[in-house]
Amino acid sequence: MVLTDVDGNTYADGLNVTLIARSEVWLEAEEGELGSSWNVLTDSRASGSKYITARSGLNSSNSAPDKTGLAVYTFTVAESGEYSFWIRALCPTPNDDSFWFKMDDGDFSQWNSIPNTSTWQWNKSGQTYQLEAGEHTFTVGYREDGAKLDRMLFTNSNLVPEGTGPETSVKPVFGRLSCDIHLDQSGWLQVVCDDDAYEVAVYSGNGMLMYVGKAGGHSTLDMRNYPDGLYVVKVKGRNGVASEKILK
Repeated sequence: MVLTDVDGNTYADGLNVTLIARSEVWLEAEEGELGSSWNVLTDSRASGSKYITARSGLNSSNSAPDKTGLAVYTFTVAESGEYSFWIRALCPTPNDDSFWFKMDDGDFSQWNSIPNTSTWQWNKSGQTYQLEAGEHTFTVGYREDGAKLDRMLFTNSNLVPEGTGPETSVKPVFGRLSCDIHLDQSGWLQVVCDDDAYEVAVYSGNGMLMYVGKAGGHSTLDMRNYPDGLYVVKVKGRNGVASEKILK
């Protein structure tokens, strides 16, 4: 028997292999939670015709800027594993070719000497991220005021992005969603939200994704066969996010 993974690699029978589903997250730079030091500008060649760049004269070469110079993105990955990081950027000169990046609660690292071009170009970072399935927060900081950022990609495959990438992307949501999340006496999870379309994700106490699905209004999930223990329920809707810890 021959097995083929998401990148087209084949494995002959007799080998111990683990096949991992392809997981991709596309982020539009202008759709983050942007500090006041960012400009959102228009370019018909950019994805969605918009991109971000630091306001003229703002540079932060030695350390990441304060919160006014940060752009924050919240997203969810379906598969645990190592993720490559790509950006679609336009960096016209050696003095306009860098950003600061941080994943979750990690430290900021600079990406300097991004290839200089006069057009938008995808560039792959040498930095990879080991991500658990579930929600993550990614932060971008300006470093040089002439560097322009259009789009970002996290992928666990060998995908090489082209053009502006697919039309769809993860749209980060901010704010607090009003929800009642509780486990009833029969072992059913009850979720009641003031949003008619949202996503429910249930994680075990050690961060393993146990369930994810679409719902709206009042939804239920049968947890009677789940092992006893602590769970985290996260709800992401169009109007915000909510989370609750429950004990079974």
